[in-house]
Amino acid sequence: MSNNSGFKRFKRYLQSGVSLEEKLLMLFLVSAAIFSFLSIIISFFLHLDKTLVMITLAAFFCIPICLFIAQNLHKPKTAAVVAILMVYIFFPIMFFWSGGISSGMPLWLLLGIALPWILVRGAASVVLEILGFLIFGTVILLSVMYPELVHPIDGKYRMAFDVIQSLFIVGGMVSCIYKYQKVTYEKQYALTSSTDLRNFLKKPERFQKQKASS
Repeated sequence: MSNNSGFKRFKRYLQSGVSLEEKLLMLFLVSAAIFSFLSIIISFFLHLDKTLVMITLAAFFCIPICLFIAQNLHKPKTAAVVAILMVYIFFPIMFFWSGGISSGMPLWLLLGIALPWILVRGAASVVLEILGFLIFGTVILLSVMYPELVHPIDGKYRMAFDVIQSLFIVGGMVSCIYKYQKVTYEKQYALTSSTDLRNFLKKPERFQKQKASS
């Protein structure tokens, strides 16, 4: 019952009048919490590296901090920047500890590179994007130059599972964000079109002059 009411509250929030960036931040944080929790449970039952599980768990507990900043302190942009910086901290650690290039972590790095454009507006998004390229590019180069820094995944099947798991989680998160943006755009376009139609039917000459001036 509580899960159902929580889902309804979250759905009402996504349909509210807050900015699109704030809605996308909440969608990202909630989906990250769900998928990270599933990843931790699966990794625990498959007896994967305990250190990697603890790193994932530490990243998971950073999500409530971002939610608190966005909801209780009413600073969604700050929460988005904090979330991206947490990604820039935890993803490189997880990259070195979970097989480097020969794992699913390149997919996570790709998600991290896309986050500034999704969650932040203005010059801050450009700065964070450049910072992400520098950090992740350096991480990849270091893993190639100093392979001893990379903690390999034991067994080819575990490696395959890590890639499949990352593909499922990252693909699911990106699909949710894209689908929500697409639905939101379609609703706004339909609302604008219906408003224009009503204005045209009421006063076609004034409507044409307004469209021409704009």
